[in-house]
Amino acid sequence: MLRDLWEEQKYIEKPILDEQAFEEIGIVLRDSHNYTLEIKLTLWKNWCFEEVTGIVGQVDYQLKRIRIDMENDDMEYILLDSITAAERM
Repeated sequence: MLRDLWEEQKYIEKPILDEQAFEEIGIVLRDSHNYTLEIKLTLWKNWCFEEVTGIVGQVDYQLKRIRIDMENDDMEYILLDSITAAERM
């Protein structure tokens, strides 16, 4: 039980983004998709933060997700709700 309690203390709450943060993320995603610019995304997954680098290859408005194309021909689908920050490389 103590081990579980210790692990739970490491958990990070999902940050609440304001309208300006959403707009900035949208601009970076749009620029990456339109101009094939590499970006770095900070994601909130499984109670912690994770970073992904790549180019937005596809935007799926129905499922609210994007496809990130990475350097080694891998791709990853990311839910828009999990993105907490985006920046150009």
